Amino acid sequence: MYWQYTPYVIPLVIAAAVSAVVARMAWRRRRVPGATSLFLLMLVLVEWSLVNVLELGSPELEVKLFWANLEYLGIVMVPVVWLVFALQYSGREKHLRYRNLALLLIIPVITLFLVWTNNLHGLMRYNVRLDRSGPFLVVAKTYGLWFWVNAAYSYGLILVGTVVLLQLLFRPPRLYRGQAVAVLIGALAPWVGNVLYISGFSPIRGLDITPCAFAITGLAIVWGLFRFRLLDIVPIAREAVIEGMGDGVVVLDAQSRIVDVNPAAQRIIGRTTSEVIGQLAKRVIPYLPGLVQDPRQAKEVQTEIVRGKGEEQCHYSLLISPLSNRRGYLVVLRNVTRQKKAEKKLKQYQEHLEVLVEERTSRLKKTLRELENEVGERKMAESLIREQNQRLKELDRMKSEFLSTAAHELRTPLTSILGFSEILL
Repeated sequence: MYWQYTPYVIPLVIAAAVSAVVARMAWRRRRVPGATSLFLLMLVLVEWSLVNVLELGSPELEVKLFWANLEYLGIVMVPVVWLVFALQYSGREKHLRYRNLALLLIIPVITLFLVWTNNLHGLMRYNVRLDRSGPFLVVAKTYGLWFWVNAAYSYGLILVGTVVLLQLLFRPPRLYRGQAVAVLIGALAPWVGNVLYISGFSPIRGLDITPCAFAITGLAIVWGLFRFRLLDIVPIAREAVIEGMGDGVVVLDAQSRIVDVNPAAQRIIGRTTSEVIGQLAKRVIPYLPGLVQDPRQAKEVQTEIVRGKGEEQCHYSLLISPLSNRRGYLVVLRNVTRQKKAEKKLKQYQEHLEVLVEERTSRLKKTLRELENEVGERKMAESLIREQNQRLKELDRMKSEFLSTAAHELRTPLTSILGFSEILL
């Protein structure tokens, strides 16, 4: 097979190389949400770029068409994988069910089938010929009906993914906006090139500059990787942070890095958002208890901490919970100083009340003892009275018996005297 060299393949090779480097970086961070889909996206871009190089260097029409057909594997998969990446990266992976993914692949599968059977129907392209008017041989053609259907579908997916990522620009932390800008630059560059190519305004006549623009995509993502810690700090759980709430809220990612703080937390920590975003939690909040490395195995932790001394001492209730999607932690700091002061006063009142109760109890016990003594003395007196009464009764009985005996004895001599007196008379 004859090879047609042209310097225009150099940007495509560079784009493929940059995409391969980004794919490797994404694979090393594959546990981070969005990294796997970015890895797949970069692989698809490598395929598209390298196959485009082969098409560009082939001088024969049949060979060019073969490579052009093979390019469609990348052309139809890029929009789908891009949308998947946008949804995962923004925390909307709940929409990525198998059923939804299958529906997203219907148009790409039909397109691939129609590309390889185009000679039978011409729905993808017709009036195909070699164009030798430019600096190199290109395939000139007229696009068929299904080509525009696939183009509209692809642009629709790219638009949805772009809108999803645009929402990150309105998130308060500047770090998120930088990440979103890096990703959006990488997304828009190849599609601007694709629109210029399809519309016939390509700066190089006959050259599809779309894969060339992928070099910009790779560079933008590399910039995001190193400048804004793309795939290192993922924008998660922003909706869980209520800016106006009184409790301090800190959101950590799976690596225990701070990804968000609300104003209340900034006041408690004493540092601004720009100073803490991306920092390890233990460096910014050293009084945090140890965190489990894998949030999927973490459990809720609740404790109390004290900050400051003297009159400025503050008490905080600290709650650390793994996020519902198990991609990080939610730290809530609640100021319970007033509650602690109220508890302290209540304890003082309780101690004072206990003293009063003890004093009253002591007095009552003393009074009871006096009453017991008084009752005891009264019982002794009653006992003496009963004894005296008993003795008086006994003396009364003895008196009665004595008088009875004495009366009997007195009656007997008197009778004798009276008898003798009657005899004498």
